Amino acid sequence: MSRLFPIVFLLLCACARDQATTPVWSSLEPEDFSTPFEVQRSGEKRELKDCTTLVKAVREKFETENPADYAVFLATAERCLAHEAVAAAHPYTRSNWTPTDQLPAAALPGAGWESRTKLVAKGDFDGDSWEDRLYQVEQWATRGTNRQVRFVLCTKKDAAPVAILKQLAL
Repeated sequence: MSRLFPIVFLLLCACARDQATTPVWSSLEPEDFSTPFEVQRSGEKRELKDCTTLVKAVREKFETENPADYAVFLATAERCLAHEAVAAAHPYTRSNWTPTDQLPAAALPGAGWESRTKLVAKGDFDGDSWEDRLYQVEQWATRGTNRQVRFVLCTKKDAAPVAILKQLAL
């Protein structure tokens, strides 16, 4: 029996082994709250020192004292949502992405806008073990000063084209 034990042990280990997983990857930098956001709503003031309080304040319709700071406030909240999504992602075991895959046209702005996309994270964001990707879409109006940053989660299963899972938005 002592001769069979190593063989049985190796067989059990081989059968119990999980598929290789690729860890979640992200290029998102941590948010800097060394200077907190000061916001207000109907006379109530808050000082926001982290992503959780910032996202909550946006949802509760707080605004910055200086209207020029509001765009930065919203862009920071969008990045906070991206950080939350990355923190909740899992490693993926299957991938069908190729180096030539691009965002679907529906994820890009239409006429009157220019844009730049950047891959910011890879992982399993929807729990199906397939690789999903999080893209940052920076867009600006061709006329005027309107500028926005959005985050779009995409997936590619089997031989299907790249599909939008969802846009992270408040």
